[in-house]
Amino acid sequence: MPRLEAPVTACIPYYKGQRYICRAVQSLLTQTHRDLQVIVMNDGDTNPPWADLMSLRDPRLVCFDLQRNHGGPFFAYAVVANTVTSTWFLIQEQDDWSDPRRLQRLLHLAAARSADVALSAQFFHRENPDGTSTPVGKRWQYIGRSNCPVCKTGGRCTECFVDTGITGRYRYRAPHAGLFRLNLLRRLGGYYAGLHLHYDSLLMNLLLMTGTVAHAAEPLYHRLLRPDSITHSTATGFGTEPSNQERITVAALYEKSYADYQRYVSGKINSNDLVSSIRARCQSRVTAMERQELAMETARLRARIDATLQYA
Repeated sequence: MPRLEAPVTACIPYYKGQRYICRAVQSLLTQTHRDLQVIVMNDGDTNPPWADLMSLRDPRLVCFDLQRNHGGPFFAYAVVANTVTSTWFLIQEQDDWSDPRRLQRLLHLAAARSADVALSAQFFHRENPDGTSTPVGKRWQYIGRSNCPVCKTGGRCTECFVDTGITGRYRYRAPHAGLFRLNLLRRLGGYYAGLHLHYDSLLMNLLLMTGTVAHAAEPLYHRLLRPDSITHSTATGFGTEPSNQERITVAALYEKSYADYQRYVSGKINSNDLVSSIRARCQSRVTAMERQELAMETARLRARIDATLQYA
């Protein structure tokens, strides 16, 4: 493949993931696409992993401490997305890892399809009590129900598929671990909408309404399923009260955005109107104090990156 001149920023929000973080970071620093900056955002953990990462000694790695914990990764994503000037934004979770060809393949896919988002299938691994992991299969290999060999007509696929068909019903349609064009993320209002658990699912729906999503059947991302993660823990996991309440909020945001999307499809509003309406709706949930904190942390990160570049 020819080399793409495409600067990418990868963000890894960190909180109590010491036994995973080195693997996640190394999997990015060894990508075949080298035009990459990796920013690890410590989300208020009083025991940051900087000593563990010190041995990597790569000038593309930036380590940064947020001043408090935000109960989820989206504030950290927002600070980075508000700060950097790269064309593309790559999602990498602290307990997952990437195939070394992941970024190159996603960039070429996005270029070939003129896409705003590029996703791949994933390998899933389940963490064992002794800290080892067991492979449990591949997911997100198919797009739509028509070409998935295990789908039942009118039902949900037992081997999760990427569903690009926007309907009036809110649901999880695509994985969040992907490559995103930063200008579209910013037009939608960035990465923080006052939500902590389910904004990634809503965001993928909003991107399907406003941009183009490309999908690779090749599994290029390794996802670790562990019982104490934010999506599986007894405090915030699926089925808990916080998760259920936020899902109700997200579904309401989706329904209103879908109504705007229908107006766009019917020609009653243009694409700029659609994006502006979605942005205003999501940003209305961000408090004045949170806006001030986002601005302050963005300025701090920008100064940290500038200092890194100055002494590189």
